[in-house]
Amino acid sequence: MSKEVTYKQHTIRIEPHKAEGSAYSFVIIDEKGKEIKHVQRGGDSEESAIETAQQMIDFELDYSEE
Repeated sequence: MSKEVTYKQHTIRIEPHKAEGSAYSFVIIDEKGKEIKHVQRGGDSEESAIETAQQMIDFELDYSEE
């Protein structure tokens, strides 16, 4: 079962993912509905996956401003 969180007009979809070194994967979807990132090793918990996705969004937004 996936969980969705909105952050800075992006949607973060977190899903349980049994991969070596990670319990969760995530997908980042931009405000237009386009998938911009899919990370299979998102984190050991939902919270860490969300934090990692938020950091990626912040980086992308900062990079696009330069």
